[in-house]
Amino acid sequence: MKMKKALFLVVVLYKSNWKNSSLLPILEQLLEQKSVGILIYDNSPQAQQHAFFERNEVTYLHNPQNPGLAKAYNEAVAQACGKYDRLLLLDQDTHLTLEYLTEATDFEFVDDVVAFVPRLFSQGRQLSPLSMEKMIGAHSQALPPGKVNSPGMAVNSGTCISLDYLLNTGGFNEEFPLDFLDHWFFYQLWQNKKTFWVSQCRLQHELSVLDYQQVSASRYRSILQGETHYYQNYQKAQWPSYRRHLLLRCLKQFLTVSNRQIWKLTWKNYWHS
Repeated sequence: MKMKKALFLVVVLYKSNWKNSSLLPILEQLLEQKSVGILIYDNSPQAQQHAFFERNEVTYLHNPQNPGLAKAYNEAVAQACGKYDRLLLLDQDTHLTLEYLTEATDFEFVDDVVAFVPRLFSQGRQLSPLSMEKMIGAHSQALPPGKVNSPGMAVNSGTCISLDYLLNTGGFNEEFPLDFLDHWFFYQLWQNKKTFWVSQCRLQHELSVLDYQQVSASRYRSILQGETHYYQNYQKAQWPSYRRHLLLRCLKQFLTVSNRQIWKLTWKNYWHS
């Protein structure tokens, strides 16, 4: 017998106070309306306590080692297996709506369409989903609502994925603990001759890594490691474009970013990759 459509959500936190989260009131409403399961995976140094974590449908896990996203997502796959048919990925920077949650719950996965994503916007620009036919950069083409018929990718947060697909493909690649996990996931999706559907819904997403004035040197180093690994080992055809892009990025950072470590990290990565 086919499993009834059922949603399992994983929310990954890092140094974020859950009681102030914009996700909290939306998820409380969701639990009143639908049968769902929720994993709160907290990578913060200190554990938190909240009445929300005591609900029967909610599991709270604290991991002060901060393993990133992939391990948290794989834990969610393990918990949802056999009980739910879809997994929704969320992080603390996405402003969720009940409209999108309803769409994600009701969407009918078919053999080749195994994921469902919102349109995420930041500072008036659509940052996800984007075309992946060329190297993703400042001028990447935003994808419209509907079925995606050419290589594309989306940000992790908000992505809803068939659990059958995840179980058949081994879950999430822990070679990408944090950065470029989303690029890897959608690259593998296309390699497996699958695609995804873009929702009409627009969600706001705060992504500080878009601004090199805000990102820390350690965070930027992680981004460089993730993207270098991705282009060297997976999207190899785009490696020359990536290296040219690094050089241009380095020049722009030299001229515009006050933290001098940022352009130096880019320069070092360019010469040693």
